[in-house]
Amino acid sequence: MTSIKKELLDWASNICAHENIQLILSKPRKRKLGDFRIDNLNKKPRISINSNLSNELFVLTFLHELAHKIVYDQHGRRVKPHGLEWKNQFSQVLKTAVQDDILLPFRDFLIQHSKRPRARVENSPSNPNLPKLRDLSPGQDFRIEGSKMTFKLKKKIRTRYLCTHVESGKLYTISGNASVMELIPQLKF
Repeated sequence: MTSIKKELLDWASNICAHENIQLILSKPRKRKLGDFRIDNLNKKPRISINSNLSNELFVLTFLHELAHKIVYDQHGRRVKPHGLEWKNQFSQVLKTAVQDDILLPFRDFLIQHSKRPRARVENSPSNPNLPKLRDLSPGQDFRIEGSKMTFKLKKKIRTRYLCTHVESGKLYTISGNASVMELIPQLKF
């Protein structure tokens, strides 16, 4: 069951019909809000979007994926997925979308994103009171919200954080915006 307004689904479906894109509402995924791909069997473009998104995130994610489709039509696979071509196209798609009456409630949100288009938008955490990874200090153990894996924070690398998976010793880079549960080390006597 989706909480996305029917008018927004109809709006996105009409665009997809005009562009010959298959639109799929998928079960919620933890690692992404949506994706664009070319179906291997029928070579038809496909956009899938998580069905649990807010109306605001649905619109932004749909436009994000639509920009991927337009860039694919223009450049094929010769450009980076979130490179300059995509950023310019996403910005243009957002600027065009704010003129659509159905998107009036999201106008400020879309204009804000059109000024500095980003590839990643964080979904709202289920518990907004949890600290973010960026709030922890190096050496602290933590778990990402909804995960059973324990990590140790090593250091910041540009916009992400290098962390060690405690059980396996593997290294991961994790967004500083990730909601985490700080683990208090057990005292040994």
